[in-house]
Amino acid sequence: MLHGECSSTKGTYSAFSTQPVEPVLQIIWASRVPAKVRIFRWFFYLNRLNTKSSIHRKTLQDNLTCPRCSAAEEDRLHLFFSCT
Repeated sequence: MLHGECSSTKGTYSAFSTQPVEPVLQIIWASRVPAKVRIFRWFFYLNRLNTKSSIHRKTLQDNLTCPRCSAAEEDRLHLFFSCT
């Protein structure tokens, strides 16, 4: 029982399916590309790619400098848009 109501798969699905979905996520999941590309876009949008800065937040990485250019902190924006 959850909040005085019986819990079921149907009830859980219905609770999640009525939540508002961000338009960007709708575009990502509706795109006609391979599943691995959709998942990569989803991770990129949620900032869940394993860059040095995201690994540092988990306290597993000390050096945040980009190994490719050594010019800036390696995060998703630097890695895909400004790394030389």
